Amino acid sequence: MKKPLTFLAALLLAVSLSACGETSVWQEPATVPQTNESLSVFCIGEGRHVNLIQTALDIYQKMHPDVEVELIRPLTEYSYSGDVPEQEIYDRLAVQIMAGEGPDIFIIDDFYMDVEKLVRQGLLADMEPFFEADGFNWEPYNQAVMDSGVWNGRRFVIPLSYDFHVLFTTRTALEETGFDVAACGDFQGFLEETARLMRDSNQTRRPFSEAYIPDMPTSFGLIEQSGLPIVNYDQQTVDLSSPLLRSAMEWYKSVLETHPQDINFSNLGGAAAVRDGEALWTTSFSGTYRDFYATAGALRTIDEVVMMPIRDVDGGIQAKISDPLAVRANSENLQNAYEFLKLILGRGVQFQNEFDISFSVLDDANEYFLSNGIGWYIQEGKDGFSSTTRTGSALNSPSQEEIRQLLDLTQEITGGYYYNEYLCPTMHFATYLYGGADFDETLEEARRALEIYISE
Repeated sequence: MKKPLTFLAALLLAVSLSACGETSVWQEPATVPQTNESLSVFCIGEGRHVNLIQTALDIYQKMHPDVEVELIRPLTEYSYSGDVPEQEIYDRLAVQIMAGEGPDIFIIDDFYMDVEKLVRQGLLADMEPFFEADGFNWEPYNQAVMDSGVWNGRRFVIPLSYDFHVLFTTRTALEETGFDVAACGDFQGFLEETARLMRDSNQTRRPFSEAYIPDMPTSFGLIEQSGLPIVNYDQQTVDLSSPLLRSAMEWYKSVLETHPQDINFSNLGGAAAVRDGEALWTTSFSGTYRDFYATAGALRTIDEVVMMPIRDVDGGIQAKISDPLAVRANSENLQNAYEFLKLILGRGVQFQNEFDISFSVLDDANEYFLSNGIGWYIQEGKDGFSSTTRTGSALNSPSQEEIRQLLDLTQEITGGYYYNEYLCPTMHFATYLYGGADFDETLEEARRALEIYISE
């Protein structure tokens, strides 16, 4: 598990020193003379985003042999033991950026970095003029996701991928419970219909395979999925007055009290709970692509698969932005940075790197990988599943109809969010959710804490 957000402390300290203690809601990015002699890109860890960056850098170097190119990768793998100093690395990055130094381009880890504050403190470059001057065609990309990197018409962040929360069950399980998928057309309906199931003493299935599934404060975020506005940076205000917030927290508390608390990292454990009559809905820990291939693939061996997204307050879908890129505002290599961004967004890179977990921002890449089959294989017998069509596998392949249904859901995305632990309402309501504290007192404490945070 990742450590607390000390990146914010370093960033806020640097801002307070540079502004002599004054706070600005919006600061303009720096303007510096351009040389475009080099290009440096920062990332840590392993996986898809590193492969994308390396592929784009290799192509860029061949196209621009006179440019000095550097990949800054201080950590080559992630550790979930808490021993790897990811936090310290991002602290150093914050200090470099504030000092006008550091990489030209960097992957934003929104666990450690508050994207909104980076933008508003003028630390990121507006790359929209470069895209406009080049006539870049945004039509093939998921517009709602890409717009999540735009503030006031200025493009400060470039998402590379995204996730959204999809639940899976079988037709038989739906019929047994009488669950109404149509009633879940918005977030309020989702809360009410799943709560109805929890209250029904005649039901033998709980709504979810385990409490960890809807308990996603460290990845997807309950309130973030709802699209319920909590923080207004423009007005420097916090609004926790919505009755829906109370309903969501009461629902969340009920789920935690009525579902198993064990974290199940098995890819098919949730599907087994649906198969065995223990739960109605499940999803996998891994991410959307693997949810689809592993969980739905297992359920398809026994029955017709039904999938349902968690919708926001207006009936749309909120996407969790993954692997966003940003350019340092005071970089002397903005044109080089743009050429790199254009490469990494292009088909030549997006189609070379399999998106086995998150969705690509390029719609065609998702259709290509899903239609041609991603490299996802689970041995026969895993959690008792055995494919009826693939020898030696626990999974059936999704049908073209199911693939189309999932792809169509990506076009229903209406907004995107960056997960920031400190802004997560679920974290601020922990004493109510887990410790039995009074809701109204917890609400007031959460409001005060969030108001202090956004004003710093």
